[in-house]
Amino acid sequence: MTEDNATKQVNRLSLNWVFTVSLLCIFLVFLFVSGLAYYRLVSVNQILENIAQNETPKILLFDKISTEATSLVFYTEQLAQAKNPPSLRIAQSAATSQLNSVGALIGRGDFPETVLVEFSAINAEIMELIQLVKDKINIESEVQQTEQSMYASFSDFLSESITSDSSNVDLKKTEWGVSFSNLIALSSQVMNTNRIHEINRTKELIANKFEILNSELAKKLPADKKPLANALSRLFKLYVLSGKGLIAQRIMQLRVDGRTRGRGEFTKKLVSDFSRSVGFQTQQLNGQIIRETERTNEFVSQQIHVVGLSTLLALLLLAVIGLILRIRVIERLTLLNQLVLGHLDVDKNEIKLQGNDEITDIAHTFKRFTRTIEQQKQALSVLAMSDGLTGIANRRAFDEELDRQITVAKRLHHPLSVLLIDIDFFKLYNDKYGHIQGDEALKSVAKVLKESLNRNIDFVARYGGEEFVCILPNTDINGAIQVAKRFGTAIANLQIEHKYSDAAPYITVSSGSATLQASELNLHSHADVLVKADKALYQAKEAGRNQARAYSE
Repeated sequence: MTEDNATKQVNRLSLNWVFTVSLLCIFLVFLFVSGLAYYRLVSVNQILENIAQNETPKILLFDKISTEATSLVFYTEQLAQAKNPPSLRIAQSAATSQLNSVGALIGRGDFPETVLVEFSAINAEIMELIQLVKDKINIESEVQQTEQSMYASFSDFLSESITSDSSNVDLKKTEWGVSFSNLIALSSQVMNTNRIHEINRTKELIANKFEILNSELAKKLPADKKPLANALSRLFKLYVLSGKGLIAQRIMQLRVDGRTRGRGEFTKKLVSDFSRSVGFQTQQLNGQIIRETERTNEFVSQQIHVVGLSTLLALLLLAVIGLILRIRVIERLTLLNQLVLGHLDVDKNEIKLQGNDEITDIAHTFKRFTRTIEQQKQALSVLAMSDGLTGIANRRAFDEELDRQITVAKRLHHPLSVLLIDIDFFKLYNDKYGHIQGDEALKSVAKVLKESLNRNIDFVARYGGEEFVCILPNTDINGAIQVAKRFGTAIANLQIEHKYSDAAPYITVSSGSATLQASELNLHSHADVLVKADKALYQAKEAGRNQARAYSE
């Protein structure tokens, strides 16, 4: 019995021995793999050190210079677009700081002569651009001062009648006065003209009319009015027609502005070319590194098979653990990931995530979270399409609806009309009655516009400020005019006091309508019909406001 027990003891394969031998085998396998990998990595490390210490810093420096130069393009554009001294100082500070940053980076490397020459040219161009922008701002200031001085000098003549005790004649209402007022109005057009040849034509027209004013119309004035007329004529010649007058300054302003834009575009192109040049050198260095990396890969690939076979034994030992993890953890986590990223229905896959652990807790939490997000998205969508003040649709909703209605009109071959509605003299209303009262007026007008629509397919929105817009599907130009008149009548019936309006003692609106016939829908875009409606609105305003006009060619 004792001998049998001794035999069993000798033949016993204890778990401790099994685990010890197994762990020792795993350790020896990984030690072999690690030693082999270490030996090969030392060789690879020498190659990589050469890349890291010599080539990579150059690439990083070149890449940083290219990035900084790209940012310099943005600052150069800001500099060219500066409108006043504060914005110029900010843009100049940013551009020079960025320029100095690029210069400091260039000083750290060994760059070809072409790069240094290009950077020197950029530096000079930016300095010249700064001076041009300064000149542009100064000239703009001079033009504004001249314009203000001119209107200040003529303010008495323009704002009230000038009579004399002896003649009791209103100078402003004489033929000379009317002609002089027209000259002032014609001179103001110069500020809205951006072409020099048009300004020269306007100058010639003003000079001719000014000559007639002084030679023919001045003779018809009463004697006591001639000194004042002569004084006004001298002032007009000084402020408008002289070598330092408004027209000459405006021409100089346009010339300097043109040079500034040209210099700005040239400088931007120069900086962009510099950035591309540095980027090209970066690409060349990248090519060298890629070739060295390919050689390294060939060297490493020779050892992959040996390392792979050595690693296979360790992988087989881990296979069982891996299988358990896959069934219990990985597959369930994969399904949960699909629920999060793949838009799967949580309710339909809930049975596959049975259990009482963190994975099922996350699934339930995600389900509640997605439902909350959907509710918030729907609420935000409604808010994004509504005007916060009036409660009707906003500009974004209008743009989407107009695109949709144009598509429908094309499919059904129906005409489509658009109305632009503007509250008359609303700025004066805000200034005199206050913005709070102005907001109430906007709410009332929006409510009336919405209630005045007779069809569900008609659409009204706030376009911006005191402007509203209306889409009228399957409506020709006559129908659009009728709707516009109905709007005008409904708003006038509100009788909202506006004693500062020149159109009526209460709030009124002007509207312009444009219609795209079925045959025109493929020839015109969203923006075209708005431009036409805006032109019609402008005609309504020019005609005295409180009326509706339709666009016509």
